[in-house]
Amino acid sequence: MPIVDHRSLPEKPWRPNYRIYDITRDGDGTTSSSVSWSLVGVGAGAPLHYHEAEEFIVVQEGSLEFRVGSETHRVGPEHTVVIPARTPHGFTNPGPGTARIIAFFPVKDPFLGTTYLEGQPPISHQGRSKVRHNSPGSGS
Repeated sequence: MPIVDHRSLPEKPWRPNYRIYDITRDGDGTTSSSVSWSLVGVGAGAPLHYHEAEEFIVVQEGSLEFRVGSETHRVGPEHTVVIPARTPHGFTNPGPGTARIIAFFPVKDPFLGTTYLEGQPPISHQGRSKVRHNSPGSGS
């Protein structure tokens, strides 16, 4: 059974003021899931997007303002945001400090099935995610 020391993980290029570290990686024995942890600085976050698979985001420290579907919620420590597949969502850190989160997907590479409705994919996923800038099911 692999044991992962989070402090030894390499940082993956992502977004300004948003640091991400993959817990599951190629060669670790995982075949059908993806887990990462992140440090999201004040003002940073993810633009509106959706995945073909569901996503679970656990807030460990700090707070995030989430937009999930048509609802907006401020979420703090010890909360999990459950995002159904193909549900538009995004978030920002309103402060006052850095937020620490863990993200789980029940698929190995969730960004192959990700569409951005606003903004652009993170640096390490440019060219692997779709950019559509309209809502799912709109026909375009």
